[in-house]
Amino acid sequence: MVCLLYTSPSPPKTPSISASYDGSGVNVSWSAVDRASSYTVYRSGASEKVFSGISDTGLRDDSVQAGASYSYSVVAVDEYGIASDKSSKAEVSIK
Repeated sequence: MVCLLYTSPSPPKTPSISASYDGSGVNVSWSAVDRASSYTVYRSGASEKVFSGISDTGLRDDSVQAGASYSYSVVAVDEYGIASDKSSKAEVSIK
């Protein structure tokens, strides 16, 4: 009898994130993570939004509203669909 032992791969490491408002939109960037095949960015605040399937380590959010505050967090996803823990939040206030 052959017995196979399967262990699931560990999730990718959690990326670090930063965000800044440049007067017309928010530039969000995060650290690259080994084994990540894509990233998902979550925006909360005045309006919630999810940016998924991102292969780069940054994005620009032009859908923000003056006078609102937003927070962004990111998750790294590997080729098997296993996600890292959600990063800490990067907070931005739109003037």
